[in-house]
Amino acid sequence: MALPTEFAVLDRTGRQLAIAGDQGPYGDMDLSPDGKLIAVTKQDTGAPGADIWVIDWQRAGVPSRLTMDSADDINPVWSPDGKYVAFTSYRKGNADIYVIENGSGVGKEVPLLETAGDELVKDWSKDGKYIVYLTGQDNFRDIYALPMTNGKPAADKKPFPVVQGQFQKDEPQFSFDGKLLASKSRDGTIRVWNCMTWETVAVIPEPTYSGWFIRALRFHPAQPLLASAGSEPSTPEGERCRLIHLWKLDLDVLLGKCVGAAIGERAVHHTTGKIVLVGDHSVGKSSL
Repeated sequence: MALPTEFAVLDRTGRQLAIAGDQGPYGDMDLSPDGKLIAVTKQDTGAPGADIWVIDWQRAGVPSRLTMDSADDINPVWSPDGKYVAFTSYRKGNADIYVIENGSGVGKEVPLLETAGDELVKDWSKDGKYIVYLTGQDNFRDIYALPMTNGKPAADKKPFPVVQGQFQKDEPQFSFDGKLLASKSRDGTIRVWNCMTWETVAVIPEPTYSGWFIRALRFHPAQPLLASAGSEPSTPEGERCRLIHLWKLDLDVLLGKCVGAAIGERAVHHTTGKIVLVGDHSVGKSSL
């Protein structure tokens, strides 16, 4: 069970605006596209498994339950229109992907992808066209994309592999415009793909402390910025999970519209907590 935590809302200067609900055993979380709701994994005391809840932080953090199952429901991911929440469920003994319409009531979830293997949802593209997920039975899970239409799998299209191979792949994330996908690897790199061709357009070396793999990776919701929680080879042990690498991307170069340096100089920032990338008119995913 997760340790008791709480959510706080900050302005751009770091000033705390509000506490979003009471402390609780929260796990994975995702902010709604309008920044008003928090979809979160929560396991109540004595409950056999975790469920998906939604917290309205503007109404004193009032929570509402989306799922209720004896098995774990985890990894909530909002659809870009804020109508649906996709999540990973173990209710049939392995990891499958389900979706539920926010506000539809407990128990209204439906399966998106069910197979004999494991599928762990990671992100929903901002144009609504794809859900990206990890699948496989070993440590080298592959990244697949599921074509979507109106919150449902596209009837005439099947899931397809984005990247496969015997190396660690994790935390695939779409850019704010849905044109790029990025993922981290244990080999010390971040790979970036063009979502129109699914070709690799950049491999970014990320210096990191050997043996300390931090999965967190996020695009800015409105600007060509990519942030990664990581470390430096010389980072003191107590600071290894508090280092944020930040890159500025040239989208025209990455998408083949012009020639030049696709990745700007890396900036390193320290933080003592988790990060939410905030744009001028929207709020991004959390949990860096």
